Amino acid sequence: MASDRALAETRSKGGSTRLTLAGIVVGKQIRTSKSGNRFAFVQLTDRAGVFEVTLFSEVLATCREVLDAGVPLLVRADARVEDDALRLLVSRLEPLDKAVEQTAVGLEIHVRDTRALEPLRSLIAKEGRGRGRIRVVVPTGEGDVGIVLPEAYKVSSQLRGAVKAIPGIDFVRDL
Repeated sequence: MASDRALAETRSKGGSTRLTLAGIVVGKQIRTSKSGNRFAFVQLTDRAGVFEVTLFSEVLATCREVLDAGVPLLVRADARVEDDALRLLVSRLEPLDKAVEQTAVGLEIHVRDTRALEPLRSLIAKEGRGRGRIRVVVPTGEGDVGIVLPEAYKVSSQLRGAVKAIPGIDFVRDL
């Protein structure tokens, strides 16, 4: 579980550390402090279990619209151990898809059937320009040929999924 790993890491580093975690929102409770400031407890889940993060008013104001159930998030938090429990105070939070788009270097797309090229071209053109490089590997009678597209494109999880769904695409991998 993310919190168990974080707890062990925080203890080993002397009680406080910065962590980057990913999880899917499963619940939230927004409250108002005695001083009138809003804060939230957000429950997230990852493959290992459920963990909770705290957002104070400044962070909450910038990301409240993405705190819906089912939304995958990338969370940067300050972690500390208090009374043998891990406390995660969020310093930054963003949708996981947005974080992937900003860090994705590119895609390598392996084509099994050349009839997939036209739908692939349309899909990439629709996605638009961005920072990601795309390499298309096409079979020929003499072996596979890799072609790097001359422009950079947005490389998102939606693009990755849509490309995989095109009949004739063998597989897709990140570069």
